[in-house]
Parts: sequence; structure tokens; C-alpha cells
Amino acid sequence: MSSVSIIKRIQKKEEKSRFVSRDFRKCWIMMLMQKPFSTKLGILEHIKSSTPYSVPDFKCYSDDVYANVFNSTTMNWSPCHCKEDWFVFNQNVYKSTIASEWNLVCNKSHWLPIAQSMVFGGVLVGGFSFGVIASTFGRKLACVLSISILGICGTLSAFVSNFYLYLVFQFLAGIGESGLFQTSHVLTVENVGKNHRVFVAVLLNMFLALGFCNLAGTAWWLRDWKLIVIATAVPPLITLVYFPFLDESFRWLLSKKRYEEAEIILRKIARPFIEISLNCIILLLPPLQNFQGIFFSYVGMKTIGRKWTVCLSYSFMGIACLVQTVDLENYYLTIAMTFIGKMCGASAFGTIYLYTIELFPTSIRTSAVGVCSFWSYLASILTPYVAKLALYYGLSNVDIVFGISALVVGLLILSFPETKHYKIPETIKEAESFGRTNLEIFYRGSIRFVSSIKSSFLGF
Repeated sequence: MSSVSIIKRIQKKEEKSRFVSRDFRKCWIMMLMQKPFSTKLGILEHIKSSTPYSVPDFKCYSDDVYANVFNSTTMNWSPCHCKEDWFVFNQNVYKSTIASEWNLVCNKSHWLPIAQSMVFGGVLVGGFSFGVIASTFGRKLACVLSISILGICGTLSAFVSNFYLYLVFQFLAGIGESGLFQTSHVLTVENVGKNHRVFVAVLLNMFLALGFCNLAGTAWWLRDWKLIVIATAVPPLITLVYFPFLDESFRWLLSKKRYEEAEIILRKIARPFIEISLNCIILLLPPLQNFQGIFFSYVGMKTIGRKWTVCLSYSFMGIACLVQTVDLENYYLTIAMTFIGKMCGASAFGTIYLYTIELFPTSIRTSAVGVCSFWSYLASILTPYVAKLALYYGLSNVDIVFGISALVVGLLILSFPETKHYKIPETIKEAESFGRTNLEIFYRGSIRFVSSIKSSFLGF
């Protein structure tokens, strides 16, 4: 059978798949349920990164010292250091944390931000490397590989007796989490028709918010860093059972000219189905703001478009950071601005992945998502250190830096084209046709930048 006839048949099947997507029949539901589920389990590994690092109250352990103070004229006590790093930690809240496990206090306290940064260092590396893997070998393989790395390395990090080995496994787990999160987003959105891409993208972010809520209950119930790590690292491995039944992205197959395989998947999608398928409170409150932010992102993307939703989300987030610097002593103002900023951050996050996926063509899409994620992951690595600057320069100055940065990002988004009502571009030429004005020159440059990076690494 000639490739031309196969392409024509695929185009017809794709039209059918778009029609089927309006009804959300069983085939679509089964495909979409697994990927958000694995994303939620994977994101648990990501968001629990701060939980085991809390430092409980502690004191230096020392033997009792007795002295007859009544017979002393001058009390001359000299300071002493903890013998061999012996500390006693308060276990009323946490049974065990990373800090208490390896005595990361006093002269070792600098290891805590390093440990957190190692996770995001892995996220940074995974964001780029899995973008290349998914573009070259397929989205499905990238998902399987990332889940395996996440589950295995995350679990092993709970059984190590050496802190440096723990850092290595956390770095590797971060690589797996990053690959799973961005690849599952791309795979999900690519298999959905234009009319329901916004709904499915929001559905994925709802599972992200559920992951935050799950963590609140998990941390309250277990209260031991090893058990928390195991509880968040093992479940993603369960989803590997489903992957033999998961189809590859037909858009990626089309970009690789594997038309016969793409037609088989589209036939399955178009097949008709008629069956119906069907203090912890502080930690729980921010996820509730996520739900509100996700709702606003959904309404914004459906009404004013992706670009303006991202622009306004970042802008209001920056304004919230700046407003609370007016009076840091005002508790209610700080709380209100924090929740507004959190809600706007969730709205921006719920939009930016879909917006990025829609901007870039199939041939470089996952690589582009990886390159774009690189900068956010780099910021995540620096965040613990930036937050610590508040101890030296004041909290208001740090808030000003974050606020101005968010406002600048909100304005820069306007240099990118709107993707609402447009189909996902398949080729670089189609993607560049979005940015025809001088204002959108940054967008055309970003496409060429990602293409050049992919060519340099892969040689084509």
C-alpha cells in the first residue's frame, strides 16, 4: 500500500478521532485515566522533597556535670561542643527526619539546602534528557523509563546508611520525576482533539493538586522520613502494569513517518463504544488554592486564551509578592497575598505546559518542553539559597526580587503568539507561521534554538 493512500486514510481516521473525543468514549477514558494517575504518584516524589528535611527541636547531648556552687566564689564556665555530634531531637511531631538521621544541624546545617537542591538538580537534568529521549525513541518508552528510575531510586534512597549515597539516589529520582511529569503531559495532550485539550490539561493539574492533598495525610500518618519516601516512591511502579496496554502518541508516529502504526492506533480511537466507564491543616490549605487556580486557568484558557491567562497569572502573582512587602508585620495582609500568589501560581502552572505543547511542532515538542523546563528547574535549585538570603537581607527584599521577576515573565509572554483555536503544529514551518509579527520574534527564535540543540546532541 502506498504511503500517500495511507496518509489519506490516517487523515480520515484523525477526523473520526476528533469526533469521538467529543463524546469521551471508553477508549479515551482508559487512556487518560492512567496518565494523570501516574503523574499524581510521580509528583508525590517531587512535592515530598521538603517534608523529610524539617529540623525538629534539638539539644546537645552531654553527660551530667556536678559542681558545688555554694563553695565557689567566681563561676568560670567555658563553652563546650557536642561530643561526636551527639544530639537529642524532639520526636513529638516527627519520629525521624533527614536532619535527625544524619545530625544535619549546627555546623552541618548547610547540607539541608544542598539535599533539596540535589532533587531539583535531577529534575533539571531529567527535563532536558527525557525531552530528547521522548523525541527520538517515543513518548511511551520515555514514560516507562522515567517511572522505573523514579520508583527504584526513590525507594533505594530510604534504605541507604550513607548521606552522600542518599543524595545520589535523590538526584536520580529527580531525573525520573521530571521525565514522567513532562512526557505524560505531552503524551496525553497529543492524543486529544482540539476541542478538549484544555479540559484534559486541567484534569492533569487536578491530579497534581490531589497529590498535594495526599501528601498532607501521608506525612501526618507516617511521620518518619523513610516511610514517607517509600510511600511516595513505590506506587508509581504499580502503573507499569498498565503500560503494555498504552498506545504510543500517533502524532509522534506520524512525525516519524510510521504511518501503518499510526493508523492502527487511530482505528482503535475511532472504534465506537457505548459502555459507561466509570499541624496538617496548614499543609492542606495551599492545595485548596491549587484547585481555585486550576479553575481560573480553565476559565481563562477557554475565554481570553492561553497567552493572556499566563500573562495575567504571572502579573498578579508578582503584584501579590510586592504588595505584602508594604507591611510585613500585617499578618492578615501577608496571608491574603500569599494565598493570592499561590492561586495565581497554580493558574500559571496549569496553563504553561499546555501552552508550550501547543506552541512547538511534533518533531521537537518534548525537546522544547525539556529546554523550557530547564530554566524553571534551575530556579528550583537556587530557591533554597535565595530563601536563605532573607536571613541576611530581609524578607521584603527577597519578595521584591520574586515579584519583579514574575512581572517581567508576564510581560515577556506577550511576545509569544496565541494558540487558541489553532491545531497543534506538526512541522517547524507550521509553528513558525504563528509568529509572523516583529513582536513575536522571540517565539521564532526559540523554535530555531531548540532545533539547533536537538541537532547538536543527536546529529540530525
